[in-house]
Amino acid sequence: MNNSPHPQRILHMGSENEWRGGENQILELCLGLQNQHRECFVAYPAGSRALEKFSQHFKTLALPKSKKEALAKLRPFISENQIDLIDAHSSKAHKLALAAKARAKTPLKLVVHRRVCSFPTFNPFRRAKYTDRR
Repeated sequence: MNNSPHPQRILHMGSENEWRGGENQILELCLGLQNQHRECFVAYPAGSRALEKFSQHFKTLALPKSKKEALAKLRPFISENQIDLIDAHSSKAHKLALAAKARAKTPLKLVVHRRVCSFPTFNPFRRAKYTDRR
């Protein structure tokens, strides 16, 4: 149960430019979460069709292509909107969310989704990404 003075605030992050099934799943998830008194925010690539569609329903953040620039925008967005949890919906979003979590000024939870059947191969970088204590 969420004991904070505001509803749980969740930032959904993705990296697709198009609107596909995964993005539709995120939309349906967010609409369902709103019925459970959760507040959803969405961060997707700047200029993407996905960001355009999400902005019709939720407060959004346009992520620049550069990881450094995206992190510079994410930090204040997370703070200003009192984000409690980041839900990363792609591998690229996972990497960016880990970096944002490491730099967050308040405790921040992270959930990672994979929408593929295959188990990730574990080269040293991927092993670190999927087994990181954060």
